Parts: sequence; structure tokens; C-alpha cells
Amino acid sequence: MTSQTTLIDLPLATNDFSADNATGADHAAALLHHMKEAANPTLLGIVAREIVERAVWTGVEVGFWHHIAATAAGTDHG
Repeated sequence: MTSQTTLIDLPLATNDFSADNATGADHAAALLHHMKEAANPTLLGIVAREIVERAVWTGVEVGFWHHIAATAAGTDHG
């Protein structure tokens, strides 16, 4: 069995939805910055697969995808 390094290490939820949402958004912002610096938008697909394979949906994942969507739509103000 080969070891797979993950591209993003989203933390587990803390049961504080607001804090978890902010954490997810922070991770999304960091990924978007890295994608821009590396000129590699395909990194989002790798992260999407990792999130799906985790098979959890908490405030962290909601915040992550909300930030990605808001940035894409041009409605992110933070």
C-alpha cells in the first residue's frame, strides 16, 4: 500500500459552527493563494477528491466551499 500525501489538511470540526466555518474559509483562501502563485488551478480538483474521500460534512467543509464559491462569483468581501 502506498502512502498518499494530502494537499490540504482540513481540521476536524470543533462543534462551533461559526469557528469551523471561518477555519474552512481560511483554508480555502490559502489554497486559492497557492493555486495562483503556482499557476496551477488543477489543485482544486485534488482537494475536492480529498474532501469527498474524507466523507464528512461539517462547518469546516461548508466554510471551505462557501469561500471558493464566493470568490468565483466575485461576492467574497473578506
